[in-house]
Amino acid sequence: MKRTRVCDLLGIEYPIIQGGMLWLATAELASAVSNAGGLGVISPFAGMEKDGDSSRNLELQITRVRDLTEKPFGVNIPLYLQESGILLDVILKKEVRIVITAGGDPGHFTDLLHQEGRKVLHVVISVRQAQRAEFSKVGSHY
Repeated sequence: MKRTRVCDLLGIEYPIIQGGMLWLATAELASAVSNAGGLGVISPFAGMEKDGDSSRNLELQITRVRDLTEKPFGVNIPLYLQESGILLDVILKKEVRIVITAGGDPGHFTDLLHQEGRKVLHVVISVRQAQRAEFSKVGSHY
């Protein structure tokens, strides 16, 4: 498989990024993807009890993925969530290097994350959303 700029940017072997599936993206899945050469992604809600604490669950998932792989991994944060700022605090505290945002304006947190040395990817579903993300300065940091 051809090595791409994405591979170099993220420190991965293959240009494969696992989806940040809200309830399914566990540390076990993410570490398997990362160990296979792609970018595994964990979700703050994966494996969590119905009324659980998403920030505590995220801390546990980050600790677990680090026990299972030394390779790069990311965390998916839906920006429309009320607790997205708290979850981003966990990411900063736990020194997660790659953050994948979705479902909101990436401009709210991208500059902060970049200042803290994090790589930020933003999920879009249309050309219009990609253009909005670019105008939110996301594209200027790559």
